Amino acid sequence: MTDPISYGKALYELAFEDSIEDLVKDELSEISDVFEENPTLTKLLDCPGIDFTKRQNVINDCFSGVNRYILNALYILTEKHSVHSFFSCVNAYNNQYDKEHGIEHVTAVTVIPLTKDETKRLIHSLEIKRGTKISLENIIDPSILGGIILKFPDSLADASLKGRIGKAQYDLQKEKGYGY
Repeated sequence: MTDPISYGKALYELAFEDSIEDLVKDELSEISDVFEENPTLTKLLDCPGIDFTKRQNVINDCFSGVNRYILNALYILTEKHSVHSFFSCVNAYNNQYDKEHGIEHVTAVTVIPLTKDETKRLIHSLEIKRGTKISLENIIDPSILGGIILKFPDSLADASLKGRIGKAQYDLQKEKGYGY
């Protein structure tokens, strides 16, 4: 059985030792795009009915010029018929990368997209308050009515209009003695 998380972490350690973790991260992203655009490639590389050497040649043809650590990981996954777990390996690599580089992922939920300037100011403010680098994703959700919800890995900050209305409703019902 293949443990993609261990493979992703081991790949990060190898890249880190050679100071090429950024290069490997970029190449893993490009290879992920190839697999997403060509789902039959994963099936082909996982197919037990095709000789391993032929599947290895497909990897060499598709990914010539890719870092040897990535090629070796693809060979191992192919040999174990586990190329379908490649994305889990990439996620594990990226999680380890973010941990080592002090990057925190935050989701900002808004009614309309944040402008580039708003995004830049929000990231700057969060980096100062949290003491880490911030990677911000903006999700659009008209149901929050206005304001913003910030989702951190360890907490949630709800400054949305929907959240405020819900809290006011809760407070009113509590005051009237309806339970809660």
